[in-house]
Amino acid sequence: MDKEIDQIMNEESQELFAEHKKETAVDFVINSIKNLLIMKKLIPGDRLPSESELCKSMAVSRSSLREAMKILSAFGIVEIKRGDGTYIAQADNKIKFDPFLFSLIQSQPDIKDLAQLRGTLEHAVVKLIIENAEDEDIENIRKAHLEMEKVIQQGVFTTQAISYCEANFHNALGHATRNKLVEKIYNFVMELFNPFIKRTHENEKTGESVLRIHKNILDSLAEKDMRKAYEAIEESIIEWQKLI
Repeated sequence: MDKEIDQIMNEESQELFAEHKKETAVDFVINSIKNLLIMKKLIPGDRLPSESELCKSMAVSRSSLREAMKILSAFGIVEIKRGDGTYIAQADNKIKFDPFLFSLIQSQPDIKDLAQLRGTLEHAVVKLIIENAEDEDIENIRKAHLEMEKVIQQGVFTTQAISYCEANFHNALGHATRNKLVEKIYNFVMELFNPFIKRTHENEKTGESVLRIHKNILDSLAEKDMRKAYEAIEESIIEWQKLI
């Protein structure tokens, strides 16, 4: 396997050599790994060639390679196992730090921008759920909602508890799309929204509003009613903006 990957690295580095001259060696290594992943020439779990082999095939110094691997490791793209080697991280590994998320935070979006982003994405999510979801997916959404209902009705409402329940609900929505790319993007966007979601729960106090709105979303998806699903999403966004 190492020889096969090393051969791919050689071919890739030759193709990108012209670009290599225009970017730093560290960026070259990072972009090369990224391109190999996109083209599926590297997949999660693959063991990368040794440091010396990578330096030779990519025509970079050890210091540049090590710096690139540190960055890739920080992003959760590679996993460095001491005494064993460097591996492409498994798909279920949580990204330690997402540079795109950081760039969105730096852009300082206003509430209108955030509401439009969430509305656009959640319309797409419910559409895919109605088209793709199986019975077990709807049941998982229902379980997440019942968990939220239990927390609220038992009078143990706290911002932390209800935020945890809402995160589970949205995770179930993302999974129910049966589209891995949309699920990843949706989870990513909801991570951006987490501080704002917590603020709405702090302002709403009882949790009754979020419970009702999520019940409307659940019912519309169970009935496969696109119009009702869109209306539930619109109500959710409007209520969210009010509480913010």
